[in-house]
Amino acid sequence: HPPTHARMKIASKMKLGILCILYGCVSGLLQMSSRPWGSKSWNWGSAVGDAHDAAFDLRRKLGSESARLEFVQNLKKGQGTNWLETELCLALVWQQARGKLPAAYTEAYQQLTCGKIQTSTELARIVAPAIERYCLNVKLSVLPERIEDFLRVIKQNEEYVRAYEPRNLRYSWGQAEAHPNEFHFQEQFVEEVGFQEHINAANFQKWNAFCDSEPFSSPPKVEFWRTMSNIADEEPPHIVAAAVLASLNFVGKGWI
Repeated sequence: HPPTHARMKIASKMKLGILCILYGCVSGLLQMSSRPWGSKSWNWGSAVGDAHDAAFDLRRKLGSESARLEFVQNLKKGQGTNWLETELCLALVWQQARGKLPAAYTEAYQQLTCGKIQTSTELARIVAPAIERYCLNVKLSVLPERIEDFLRVIKQNEEYVRAYEPRNLRYSWGQAEAHPNEFHFQEQFVEEVGFQEHINAANFQKWNAFCDSEPFSSPPKVEFWRTMSNIADEEPPHIVAAAVLASLNFVGKGWI
C-alpha cells in the first residue's frame, strides 16, 4: 500500500476531480462557451434538445415579475447574466410574439435561431431600427435654501428609477459649474410610454409634492425630443437587448 501521505494526495485529487465534474453539470447549458444556435444538439423549436432544456430552466428562473425586473435591470448594468442566456430570453419572447413583431425583431429571430448571428454586436445592429427612444432635457433653478431638500428628493427618485423602471435607459443629472443653484437632467426612455410610466409611478408623487412647495427661483424648463441616431452606435449590446425586452413589456407580460 502507498504511504499514508500518498493515499491522502490520491484521495484529494479524486475529490477534486469529482467536484469538477459536478461543477460542470450544475453550471448549466447556458454557460456553454461555443455558439449552440443552429446546431443539432441545440435543436431549437423541438421538444427534444439542449435548447428545450435550457428554455425550461430559464422560464422557471424568470417565472415571476420581480425576477424578470431584476433580470432586465441587471442586463442594463451589464451584470448578472451571460449573453447566451440573454439571447435565449430574446428568442423565447420573440417566439411567443411572432406575427406581431417589428420587422427588425423578426429578422433577428430568424437569423439568431438558424445560427447566422455570431456576435452580440451583430444582433444589436439588426434590432436597433425597431427601438424608439423618447428623451427629455430638464433645467431646474433651485432656491439656495431648498437645495438640501432638492438633493434628497432627487436621489430617492434616481434610486427608484434605476431599480424599478425597465423602460428607462438613462437618468443623468448634475450641477452647473457656473451656477451652483442650477441643475440639469437628461432622461431617456424606451418609447413615450416609458416616460408616462415614469411620471405615473407612485414614487413620482413625492417629486410632485416637492414641486408644489415652491422650491424654484424660476419655472422649470423641459424639452422633449426623439432620437434620430442608432442606439447600437451609442450603447453596448446588453443595453440594446434590455431595450428590446422593455419594448415588448417583458417584465409585465412575461412569456405571453
